[in-house]
Amino acid sequence: MRSRCFFGATLRHIWLRPARRAAVLMAVIALCALTAVSGLAATNSFKNGAVEWNNVASWVGGIPTSNDVAYFNTTAAFAANMKENQSVLGLLFSQSGSVTHNDDGIYALTLGASGITVTTGAVSLGSTTTKGRVQITLNGAQAWTNNSASA
Repeated sequence: MRSRCFFGATLRHIWLRPARRAAVLMAVIALCALTAVSGLAATNSFKNGAVEWNNVASWVGGIPTSNDVAYFNTTAAFAANMKENQSVLGLLFSQSGSVTHNDDGIYALTLGASGITVTTGAVSLGSTTTKGRVQITLNGAQAWTNNSASA
């Protein structure tokens, strides 16, 4: 008795046709490529008008984690207010703004290997006042890039 697939053709018959064999191989390669891409870091974007770092509604892609790059590309200056310690793979800024908080004490912002990149604008992390201080913790080798005209 011959093995039959759900299309009613024999498996041997399908595999022996070169066009079908190529299509099956391409489908397998595409599936492997999609699986590999899903393992890459996500870039989660801070939304226009958002103010709370810890609010999922403030981000496209959800609140960034240690596997994600936090991307600040708003149409106007931003102020991301932290409510607890945060850990991200990196920070990418394409707009002027600040990352701070309104509570007494210090919150930690842990940065992974992607470091910090500023493409435009002026950015401040934390504040010099009692409220708003942010402790930067480096988790791994860092690359920080400032391509902005602002120092």
